[in-house]
Amino acid sequence: MATIRDVARRAGVAPGTVSRILNDDPRLSVQAETRERVRAAVRELGYVPRSARKTAAKKPEAREESRRIAIVMANSESQEAVDVYFLLIREGVEREAARRGFTVSAIYRGMGSMTAEQGRDLAQEMAGIIVIGTVDAAELGRVFSERQKLVFVDYMPDSPAWDAVRPALDHAMDNAFAYLESLGCRRIAYAGGPRFNVSLEGSSNGEPVVAEERAQAYERLLRSRGQYDPAYLLTLADWNAEDAYDGVQALLADHPAPDALIAGNDRLAIGAMRALQEHGLGIPDDVKVIGFNDIESLDYLQPSLTSIHLYAQEMGEAAVRMLDNRLAQPLSYPTCLMLPTRLIIRESTGGVPDARYERCVL
Repeated sequence: MATIRDVARRAGVAPGTVSRILNDDPRLSVQAETRERVRAAVRELGYVPRSARKTAAKKPEAREESRRIAIVMANSESQEAVDVYFLLIREGVEREAARRGFTVSAIYRGMGSMTAEQGRDLAQEMAGIIVIGTVDAAELGRVFSERQKLVFVDYMPDSPAWDAVRPALDHAMDNAFAYLESLGCRRIAYAGGPRFNVSLEGSSNGEPVVAEERAQAYERLLRSRGQYDPAYLLTLADWNAEDAYDGVQALLADHPAPDALIAGNDRLAIGAMRALQEHGLGIPDDVKVIGFNDIESLDYLQPSLTSIHLYAQEMGEAAVRMLDNRLAQPLSYPTCLMLPTRLIIRESTGGVPDARYERCVL
C-alpha cells in the first residue's frame, strides 16, 4: 500500500504539501503544476487517503468487530498538515493496522473531542486505542479504565501503567553534543517549544508537560560540564519557524552568538538559520545548526540542514504490533519500546560524514 511519503517522493514535494493539497487547504499557495504533479503521483501509485479509505470501508463482519481500534491524537488536523512528523506516525499506525487485520474505526483529536461517557462507550466497542502525542494519561485512565488496551506513541506518561513507544531523544542529544564538541563547539544553544497535556474533554489548564526530553538533556549535559547558561536554552512559545526566528533574534541582541544551535524540530532550525544569517553569521563557519525529525526536502535548503532522523512511521507500526501482541498474550506489566535515532550530517554543520556519530543510537 502506497504511503503519503511515497507520493511526496514521486512528486518531489514534502509529505505535508501532499496532505494539504489532497485536503484542499485554502491557505496553501502552490503552483497549479505542483498540484497536478501530486495528483498524478497519487493516481500512478494508487494512494488512497485515509478519509477515502474510511468512506469506502464496508461494514465489518462480527469477527472483525473484535479487531477495531481507535486513534486518539494530541494534534489537530491543521497542526498535523504542517508538522508531518505526527502525520507519519498516524500513517504508520494505519499501515500496520491494515497488515494485521485491524480496522481503524475512529480518530479523536483532543480538547473537547469526547466526553467521559463517549469514551467509556468507545472502550466497550474497540479492541484497543493508539494514543499519539501528549494526551492526558490520567484522564484517559478515567475515561477508558485500566483494563482498556492503550498504547502511547511519542510520549511516555509519568504513570508506569501504560504501554509506550517513543524515540530515544535524550540519547540523540548526547550524540549531537558529542558530534558538535568534536568540531570544536563549546557554546551550544538549544531552541525548543513546550509540550502540553491535551485533554480529551477540553479541560486542559494549559500547563506544559514538565518532561520535554530534549531541553532536559540539554540542561543535564551542560550542567555536567559546568557550562550551563540559561540564556542559551530558548524555551519558545510554539514549534514554528517564526518562534525560533524571534527567539534567536532576542538572544543575539543581548548575548554572544553560540558556536552551535540544536533545534527541537526542523522548522525551528529553519527559522533559527534565517535569524543567524540576518545577523551576518555564516552557517556552518560561524554557527553550526542541527534540527530534529529529518523531514524530506532538507537537502534543498541553503545550506542543507543536518538533522536527527526520528523513525516516525516505524513508531506507529511498532505501536500496533505492541497492541496486537498484548491482545494475543496479555502481560501483567506494561512495556516501553524505545526506537533509536540517527544523525544525518549535511552542510549546516560542515557536511563531512563521520561514522562515529551517523550510526543509529539509543
